Amino acid sequence: MLWQAPDNLHYLLPDDVAWRTQVLAVEREVEVIPIAEGELRPWLRVLRLGSGPLHIAVVGNAHADEPSGTVAIMALAEDLAVGGSLSPLLEQVTLHLLPTLNPLGLLRNRDWLLSPTPSLGDYLRLARRDAPGQDREFGYGETPTQAAHAECAAWHGYLDALPRLDGYASLHSMAFGGGALFLGQFDDVPRWMMLRTQLSDDMVHRRRKTLHDEDRGGRKGFGYIAPGWWTAPTREAMSAFLAKGQPDAANWLRLNSMQVARARHQVPVALVSELPQYCVPALSDQAPSALSRAEVDERTGRELAETAAELAAIDAHEAEHRLAQANGLLANAESWGDRQANVGYALAGRLAVYRARVANEAAALRLDRERGQRPSPIRVQRFGERLAALVARFEPQAWTLAEQVSAQLTMVQRLIEHLVRERA
Repeated sequence: MLWQAPDNLHYLLPDDVAWRTQVLAVEREVEVIPIAEGELRPWLRVLRLGSGPLHIAVVGNAHADEPSGTVAIMALAEDLAVGGSLSPLLEQVTLHLLPTLNPLGLLRNRDWLLSPTPSLGDYLRLARRDAPGQDREFGYGETPTQAAHAECAAWHGYLDALPRLDGYASLHSMAFGGGALFLGQFDDVPRWMMLRTQLSDDMVHRRRKTLHDEDRGGRKGFGYIAPGWWTAPTREAMSAFLAKGQPDAANWLRLNSMQVARARHQVPVALVSELPQYCVPALSDQAPSALSRAEVDERTGRELAETAAELAAIDAHEAEHRLAQANGLLANAESWGDRQANVGYALAGRLAVYRARVANEAAALRLDRERGQRPSPIRVQRFGERLAALVARFEPQAWTLAEQVSAQLTMVQRLIEHLVRERA
C-alpha cells in the first residue's frame, strides 16, 4: 500500500521543523542528531529511525525554493514514530533523515509558503532561488572541509561518518514540468529497471499523474533512460556544458550530494525527485515541430538576452545570471546539429522566455517593497498582463503540496522496499 499524504499538510519554516523535531525527540524518543554549530544548529538536525542493517539517507530542501521535501521528510518521520503504515520497514532499515539542507534559503521563501497551493502569481512574484554560487546541491568538496557552504560540510561530514550507506534520496521540485520526473545515479542502469518501472506505474496508474518526457541529449549529465527518468547530473558533465557560455561556472560548481554518497560508500542507487509546482503536460509532447533544436536554442537565447537587458535596470546581479543562461544556450546550440525539436522542447523554450518576462516585473515589484515604496501601478499592471499571457499560452495546472509529498514519499518507499527485497 502506498503512503497517503493527509490533506491538511502545510509548508514548514525552519523553526517549525525545529519544534516538531524536538517533539519527536521528547514524546517519541526519536534519535535526533545536531550536525552543525552556530545559527544552523537548531535547524540542521538528522532524525535517525529504525535499527535494520540497511542504511538509507534522505535529504530535502537543497534548493531554497523547493520546500516540499522538508514537509515530506517530517511527515515520514512522524508517521514512522507513531507506528504508521511504513513502520514495519524499520526492522529492515535504518533511516537518516535531514528535513532541510537549506534553512536560510527556506526563510527567504516564507512569503509564498502560506498556502499548500499558492497562486501562480504569488509563486512567480515571491519565490527566491539561490544564485548559482549558492547552490547547496552542487556545493560539496572532495572532503567536508572543502565544501562551499557550512550546510554541505555538515551533511557531508555526517554521511562520511556512517559505517555504510545502501541507498540515498534527495527530494527536489521544479517550477514547471510536463509531469513527475525522477533522476537516478545507478551503479548499473538495467539492474534497477524494476524499481523505475514500478515507480512510473505508481505515478501514472495509482497517482493518476503524467510523467515528464524529454530527451535532453545527455546535456549536463541528464541522460535519457525512459519517460519520467533521466540519469542524475554530475559536476563533470555540468562543467563541460557550461564552459562555453559561462566560463566562471568552474569557480562555483562543486560535487553534488549523490556523488558524495557514491564516493564514500559506493552507494549503488541514489534517486532524485523532480516534481512540478505547476504542470504543463504539453511540455512532454513528443510530436515533431517545424524547428530544429539549434533553432529553438538560438531563438530562446536571443530572447532571454533581451529580457536580461530589460532586467539590468532593475537588478544588475540577476541580469548577469540571466545573460549567462542565454549565452549558454547560444554557445551550445550548434552542438545539436540538425536534430529536430519536438513540440515539448520548442514549448519549453517559449515558456522560459514568458517566465523571464514575468520575473522582470516581479523583480521590479520586489525592489519597490525593499525600498519601502508603494508598488508602482504600472508595474502591477504589467505583472498582471505578463502573468495572464503565460497562463493563456501554457495553461499550468497546480500540484498541491499533498500531491507533491505523496509522490516524493512513494519514491522513498519504493526505494526502501526494493533494497529490502534485494537483501533478502
